[in-house]
Amino acid sequence: MNTASSGINILFDNCPYADYNATVTLGDLDIMRNTLNNVTNRCLNLSYTVDANDTSTANIGRAVVKDNILDGGLGVYFYKSADEDPSATLNFENPFIETNTITSVEEGIFLEGLDNATVQGNIIEQSNRGFHLLNTSDNTFLSNLVYDGVAEHGAGMYCNNGFPVNKNCTFTGNTGTVSGGGLYCLNGSDATIIDSIFHGNTASVGPEIYLLDTSSLDISYTNLQFGQAGIYVSSGTVTWGTGMIDSDPLFVSGPGGNHYLSQFAAGQSEESSCLDAGSDSA
Repeated sequence: MNTASSGINILFDNCPYADYNATVTLGDLDIMRNTLNNVTNRCLNLSYTVDANDTSTANIGRAVVKDNILDGGLGVYFYKSADEDPSATLNFENPFIETNTITSVEEGIFLEGLDNATVQGNIIEQSNRGFHLLNTSDNTFLSNLVYDGVAEHGAGMYCNNGFPVNKNCTFTGNTGTVSGGGLYCLNGSDATIIDSIFHGNTASVGPEIYLLDTSSLDISYTNLQFGQAGIYVSSGTVTWGTGMIDSDPLFVSGPGGNHYLSQFAAGQSEESSCLDAGSDSA
């Protein structure tokens, strides 16, 4: 475990020194149980630096970012292509980003060019943006909680040419100062939402979800405030599936935070409509 006020930078720097067109394969990478407080730069930064005109590739085995507590700066930052030459790439084999607690950061989890990641059980609170996806595909977001974020667009999740699947996730209390309080999709993004809660997010346009640039959304078995009126489609399509509800999720406090669902079995006086309202796979 590492406790510090500065970030952890893992830079794969000019890995194949001798050959600008080479491919290098490295081992597994685990970043676990670090506590980073009041960070002013990137908390956990994984990126690739090369010289100009370097088209090399670095392949990483298993990558796990787990059980970290991050406060300040930019949260978890996966950057696949190099600033000096975007043709150089850093590949991760099915990375896992799970059960991290991220507070008051510029962006909670930023994924650029990262495919086939599992992002699970993370709590992102009071940050400028929960998730930022850029040129990603086939990433699965499971049981994440993003709340009380503030950003111009997409305070919960900002998706630029991304293809995320959100399942059992909760986005609440996020504010888009312009549009898309919960989710903002652009540049042909294709998002799937199932068994989730989008409630209490706000924006002048598209308080819960905003789509443009021919982006698409497939949504089902989700508690979406305002129903279809909570989605603004500037340019794109929405597939409105079964199992949709629009009701107060009745959050209550518990040992791990303030977003448990009220239920008779726990001694509360009301039963949340979200209980037993998901799909068979919920």
